[in-house]
Amino acid sequence: MKINKQQSLNIRLMAAFILSYAFLTAILFIQTDVSVRNEVFSRYSDQYVTQLEDTRTDMDFFFKSLAEGLQFLSSCPAVRNRNDESFTSFLYADPETFKYEYSQAELSIIETFSSWKSSHPAVSSVYMGRENGAFVRSHPRTRTSRYDPRSRPWYRSAVEQPGVVVFTRPYQSVTNTDVNIGVVRTLQDSTGTVFGVIGIDVTLEELSRRVKKQFLPHGGFLEITDHQNTVLISGNDSRSGMDGVSDRFATLSSSGPFKIEKNEEWYRFSLEVGIPLGRLSAWLPLDAVESEVSSVMRARFLLLSGVLFLSFFVALFVTRRWVLIPLRTMSLALEISGSSADPSRIYVECAGELADFQDRYNNLVEAIHREHDELKKTKFLVVSSLASLAQKRDNETGLHILRTQKYIDVLANAYMKRFPDRRLDSNYVALMVQCAPLHDIGKVAIPDHILLKPGELSEAEFEIMKKHTVYGKEALERVDVEMGDPLFMRTALAIVYSHHERWDGRGYPEKLRETAIPLEARFMAIGDVYDALTTVRVYKHAYDHELAVSIIREGSGTQFDPDVVTAFLEVETVFREIGAMYKDQPD
Repeated sequence: MKINKQQSLNIRLMAAFILSYAFLTAILFIQTDVSVRNEVFSRYSDQYVTQLEDTRTDMDFFFKSLAEGLQFLSSCPAVRNRNDESFTSFLYADPETFKYEYSQAELSIIETFSSWKSSHPAVSSVYMGRENGAFVRSHPRTRTSRYDPRSRPWYRSAVEQPGVVVFTRPYQSVTNTDVNIGVVRTLQDSTGTVFGVIGIDVTLEELSRRVKKQFLPHGGFLEITDHQNTVLISGNDSRSGMDGVSDRFATLSSSGPFKIEKNEEWYRFSLEVGIPLGRLSAWLPLDAVESEVSSVMRARFLLLSGVLFLSFFVALFVTRRWVLIPLRTMSLALEISGSSADPSRIYVECAGELADFQDRYNNLVEAIHREHDELKKTKFLVVSSLASLAQKRDNETGLHILRTQKYIDVLANAYMKRFPDRRLDSNYVALMVQCAPLHDIGKVAIPDHILLKPGELSEAEFEIMKKHTVYGKEALERVDVEMGDPLFMRTALAIVYSHHERWDGRGYPEKLRETAIPLEARFMAIGDVYDALTTVRVYKHAYDHELAVSIIREGSGTQFDPDVVTAFLEVETVFREIGAMYKDQPD
């Protein structure tokens, strides 16, 4: 069965849509996977970070309340009793003979401590140790063994920072298996002398209870480590007491006290806490995140696939109805149209309406190119006529025009190679070369007695001579409409009007400075000056090449663009060869 052009195009479009569908589905799957993973992790992360913040706030409040309670207890008159004789020392207590009888002062303190403790069930003990070895606490001391409170961690921690509330590191109780954290401060008399330490203990078991009541979704748990990274409290009982240094995690992000880490099984969100602990962390199972990602991905993939599949069928219908059929109409319209700036031929592998459109379009381009070629010939005739007119008025020969063209070509190409970032291309260089013969067309308006004067011009005569740039510009502007080539005219005007400007702003006619001078004119300035120096003029003899190069080098940064001079010096030997090849012949 023979397939016509339109059927072939339809088949190709269908194949393209199917391939595009498969490709976009794969891309969307990858992008959706990343997006969903980030979304799920962000949601879980927000939950866990919020829980961390809440737990830290709870811990901060708890220890702050203990510190306030300690301040209150330390201000009690019974506690501040400076009389050591009112308190029993255990420094030399002999279990065989020692009999502990509470003094009235000790009973008063025990009652105060016990009363305060009963209203704070999270506290395990309230106590006071003194420099004389006395020790009083909120519940009776049953053991009569020797005891030196000054050697205990809580006492030493307070004495090291007298006058302030101190949170101790976890320490082992001497009477049971509890591990305590103490909130302590020194007792000082009016002279600042330390006579004892008062403290409040809370056990790790109590802190563990407070931590474990915090609920983390998705199978997570909270954990507290000390400053040595030892696990003090963990929602995972198997980790209590472990060395957290052995945990291997890769850091995902870290900002100030907050950190997110990951290993093969867990995400860990951790936060430094301003309490007598090290870090508070929340552990999120990796499986929980992956399970949620898979669930969301399945739902979204089905939805996206359905929408994409439907979209492609709609697009296929719309393409045929609103693209293929209109293209047939456009082909007929282009057959009628015959105007274009500078279109290019198209060579696309296609069929059906597009192939027909391509053939018709290329035929139209051929016609436009023929017209463009005719226009180029006309432009060449205009340039040649104007240049010839200027040549006949001046003593300069046709070889001068040819040499300056060659100079511009060599100089511009050297500049383009030396400064590749200056956005100069070979097409524009060719255009400058084409416009170069017009640089002195304004001299046709200069009187003969000035133009052909064999000697030096007077100041008034030179002012008239300088007007040749203005006359040339005016002449070009009058033929601008007929030329029909804006780029050519802009380039020609820049060369004709500005090639006598100087880099230091002392040129004419506008006294332009530096890069305000068109680049084409900066090229023309060196080409024109070099030719004027190395050839015979009515007012001077010819200079040798070396002197001309020296003069141009000295003019760098004053008369000439330093970068253009740099390019000139790289090709000055080529200038000499051009000058010799197209040398003026004596009459």
